[in-house]
Amino acid sequence: MRVHWASGFSFWFRAACGGICLLVFGLGGTAVAADKAAESDTLIDYTAADNSFSARLPGYWKVDEKRYESLGASFFGPSDYIGVFYYRAKDAAEAAQRHLLSQAMRSTTPVPIPVMPPGKDKPKPNRAAVAGHQAWETSIVTSMPAMHNIPAQQYQERIVVVVMKDGYFSLKASCRLPEPCTWVAFETLLASFRPGSAVK
Repeated sequence: MRVHWASGFSFWFRAACGGICLLVFGLGGTAVAADKAAESDTLIDYTAADNSFSARLPGYWKVDEKRYESLGASFFGPSDYIGVFYYRAKDAAEAAQRHLLSQAMRSTTPVPIPVMPPGKDKPKPNRAAVAGHQAWETSIVTSMPAMHNIPAQQYQERIVVVVMKDGYFSLKASCRLPEPCTWVAFETLLASFRPGSAVK
C-alpha cells in the first residue's frame, strides 16, 4: 500500500525539505497554535490527521500534513525541523536498516555508521526503545547549496528508525548550523511518541 525507503521522488523531496523548508516554510503552512506569548514552554498533545502517531510537540511550531507516499507529518520551528514518516515493508527490520544506512550515506562529513548491512545477522539496537519498539539511530551533517537568493546552509540531523510489525517509522530532526542543536523538541517527541491506529 505504501512505499518504503526507496520510494523515489517523494522520499528525496521530503529528505531535502528538512533543510530547504526551514528557510522558506514561514511563507505558508498551518499554525499548530497561535499563542506566541508562551512559545518557549507551551507543549501540545498532537495526533496526526491520518492516525499514524501521536506525540507532544511545541505548540507554536507549524505543521504540514500533506500526504505523499507515506503516513506522517512534518513540523517546523524557528531553526529546527522534525519529520515523522511511516513506511510499510514486508521485512520491517531489514527495510529500517537499509533506510538508516541510506541516510548515513547522505552525510557530507565522515560519521560512524551504527548499524551493520542488512542480512542474516541482525544488529542489536544502538539506542533505547521508542514506545516499546526496537529503534536505531544515526547522526549526520548535510549541506544545502545556495539557491534562489538563499545562502548555502549546513544542517545537523538525527534519524531514528522505529520497527513495527508491518513497517517502520523514520523520525528525523534537523537544526541549522552553526546554531547549537539542543534537540529538546525531538527528545520530547521521542519520549511521548506513540504509534497510531493506522499502523497497528
